[in-house]
Parts: sequence; C-alpha cells; structure tokens
Amino acid sequence: PVDPNWLPTASRDHTLKLYDIRVLRNAETFKGHDREVTACAWHPFNARVFASGGYDGRVSHWLVGRDEPLHTHMAHEQAVWDLAFHPVGHVLATASNDHRVRFWCRARPGDDAEADFDDTQKALVRARAEEIGYEPPEPVEAPEEAPRVNGATTYVSYGAARESYDKRSESRASSSGFGGHT
Repeated sequence: PVDPNWLPTASRDHTLKLYDIRVLRNAETFKGHDREVTACAWHPFNARVFASGGYDGRVSHWLVGRDEPLHTHMAHEQAVWDLAFHPVGHVLATASNDHRVRFWCRARPGDDAEADFDDTQKALVRARAEEIGYEPPEPVEAPEEAPRVNGATTYVSYGAARESYDKRSESRASSSGFGGHT
C-alpha cells in the first residue's frame, strides 16, 4: 500500500510537498489550493492517491505524478482541520472548524459519478479513460433507496454533503448536553 519512504506535508504557502525520506529531499510539489493547506492523508491502498484539506473548506484529491488535483470540492464552510480515509478506502471523513464531521463516499453502482462535473471535467475524465484503455462496466440497477443505519443514509456521492445527518447530529448533541462549545 502506502510507500513508507514518502512523507506528505501541508503548508501555509498553499502547497503540498512530498518528501522522499531516503534522500531527505522534496520529491514533488502540488499546487492547487487557494488558501493555506491544513491537512493531508494517504489513501490506505492506492499508494499514489492522497487527499488534502484547506483553510477555505475545500478538499482536493491528488495523484502522485500529476501536478494538479484530480478533483476538488467545497466540503465545509470553514477550515478543514483533519481528514482520514476508512481502512478500506471507500469513505473519506473530514473534520472542520465549522464543528462538523462529514463523510464522503464513492458513487454506488448505477449512480452517475459524473453528475456534478461540468463539460470540461467530463471531457478530461473521458480523455484519461481513453488514454489508459478503460472500458466502463455495464450499468447496474441501483436499489431504490440507499441502505440506512440509525436513520442515516450510509452512502453519499462525492460533492453531496449529508446535511440531514448533520442536523440530526446537532439536535442530538444539544439535547444530550454535548456540543455548544464557545
């Protein structure tokens, strides 16, 4: 999985740097954030993929060897202070100064993974797919409703925040005596 010789760092100069600790040198610099970069995390299985969070609330997904992000989305209203992948890699959790934790998942089978993309992004995805010879699988009929656990939807496509889950969590926190930190 993750190369133990690579160390990613987040910086106030709006960049991420990847260091090779064997030679103690900067191996690569990633530019794509408009504000300070506040957090970064490796994908647990894909040794070339990592995510970063910024002071402006944006989360970006990166591929080592590519100098611009694969995908960027507005995840929070305030700074992203931490992010972590589920050990299987299908969920990314983000924590922010807006006092929220959000969960981001891959699209389910049958979902349109490109629904939130503009025409330029769709063209880039198709060009990359052709470049690597990717053939998309046949569509799979998705269930009518996503599985639920304790009333919360368990899957969310990238770019779609779980606002209803946030609201229920806030109401539980305030009624249990937790939350309301000032």
